[in-house]
Amino acid sequence: MPYILSLQRVKRLCLRASHYLPYAFMLFALYLMQRQLAGLEFDRLLQTIKLWQISRLEIALGLTLFSFLVLSGYDALGIRHSERRLPYRAILTTSFAAFAVSNIVGHAIFTGSSVRAKTYRAGGLTLMHIAQIALLNSLTFWLGYALLLGLTLALAPLPRNLPFLSSFAAPWLGAGLLLFCFGYVWICWKWAGQDLRLKRLVVKVPRLDTAGLQFLLGCLDITVAALILYTLLPPSIDLDFVPFFILYLLAQALGVLSQVPGGLGVLDGLLLSFLSGYADPHQLVVAIILFRIIYYFLPLLVTLCAKLLAGVGRLRAL
Repeated sequence: MPYILSLQRVKRLCLRASHYLPYAFMLFALYLMQRQLAGLEFDRLLQTIKLWQISRLEIALGLTLFSFLVLSGYDALGIRHSERRLPYRAILTTSFAAFAVSNIVGHAIFTGSSVRAKTYRAGGLTLMHIAQIALLNSLTFWLGYALLLGLTLALAPLPRNLPFLSSFAAPWLGAGLLLFCFGYVWICWKWAGQDLRLKRLVVKVPRLDTAGLQFLLGCLDITVAALILYTLLPPSIDLDFVPFFILYLLAQALGVLSQVPGGLGVLDGLLLSFLSGYADPHQLVVAIILFRIIYYFLPLLVTLCAKLLAGVGRLRAL
C-alpha cells in the first residue's frame, strides 16, 4: 500500500511539475536571447534589413506555400485512414487554417481539432474521426522527425560545438531513433487495421502504405521548414545544410516539447545560440525574425483575413 501511494504521489508531482515546464523553458530562452542580443546595435539591424535580398524572401514565400501543401497531405492521409472522403479543396483550406493556428498557439491536437471540427463534421466526420486525424497528424510529424534526426546523427558529421550531444552519444541516439521508426513499421505490419484503445479514444493501427506516407510527409514537412530558414540565413554563413539541419532539428524538438505556444522565444533563443559562431549575429537575428514572420505569422494573417472576408460575405447574403 505505501508503495502504491508513493507511485501516486510521484505521478502527481510529475503532473504538477509539467505545468511549470513552459515557464522554465521560457526563462531559459530569455537567458539565451539576452546573452546573444546583448552586444547588438539597433542601427546595424536596420541596415541589415535594408540590404536583405528580395529574391531570398521570394524563395522563402514559395517554400512556405509548398510547406502548407505538404501539410494538407497530413489531413488527406488522416481522412483516408478514417475511411472517409472529402473534396481536396475543403481539406486544403481547412488544414491551412488548422496548421496556421496550431503553429502559433501550440497544442496542435486540441487547437487543430477545434479548427477542423466545423468543416469536417459538415462532411460527415464525427468528433472521434477528427480526434484520430489530429493524433495521426502529430504522430506523422514525430515519425518524420525521428527518422531525419536518427539518420543525420547516425550517418552525418556533427557540427562543431554541438550542445547536449557528444560525438560518442550522437550515433547511439540516432540508432535509438531509427529503432523506434522500425518498431512503428513492425507494429503497422503486425497489427494493421486493428483497433487500439487509448483511454476513451479508439485508434486504428495504420497499414504499411499509410505508415510509409507518414514518414514521407513528416520528412518533407520538416525539411521544407528547415530550408525556409536556411534560405533566409546570410550567404556568408559558414555552415552547410546538413550540420545546420541537425541544429535546427534539436532546436525545433525542444521548442515543441517546451509546450510554449509556437515555441516562441525557445526556438528563437536556441537557434541564435546554436548558430552564433557561424555568422554575424545581426544577420542571424534578422533571418530568424523573417522566418517567424513568413512561416508562422503570415499564414495566420491569411487565415484571419479569409475568415473575415467569409464572414462579411455571409452578412451581405442576408
